[in-house]
Amino acid sequence: MFPVPLDAVIFDMDGLLLDTERLYRTAIFGACEDLGHNMQDSLHLSLVGTPKEIGDAKLRAHFGDDFAIDAYHEKCRIRFRTLCAKTMPLRQGASEILDWLKELNIPRAVATSTPRVLALDHLDRAGIIDRIDAVVTRTDLEFGKPHPDTSKR
Repeated sequence: MFPVPLDAVIFDMDGLLLDTERLYRTAIFGACEDLGHNMQDSLHLSLVGTPKEIGDAKLRAHFGDDFAIDAYHEKCRIRFRTLCAKTMPLRQGASEILDWLKELNIPRAVATSTPRVLALDHLDRAGIIDRIDAVVTRTDLEFGKPHPDTSKR
């Protein structure tokens, strides 16, 4: 399946290892509704995996400069944390591939746009933090994904 030998494998977290994209979607659409706005699928998809600053600019461009960005983020955080308290789902096959790579002594890392504190919490609650050798997050770097620094740490 993979060329061997592998030096290491770097995974994205949300949407690849953790099935959190649907939780984020629910939180984002709900937060916009709370603020009297209708989130569109195309806008939502353009936000996935982008650093906060870029996402904020997209939201303001779509909803207007007076969009209550701080209230939006707070509502998203509350909604997302509530959803995560109920479940931290793994994507199908994530556990098995991590176990397989660990058996082969191939280092495993995560590169994510999620802030460090949340990334570590999510990986821990999903039960896979012990199978990850390194975690590089948006808060660890000056430039987030897709900038190459994320995968060089």
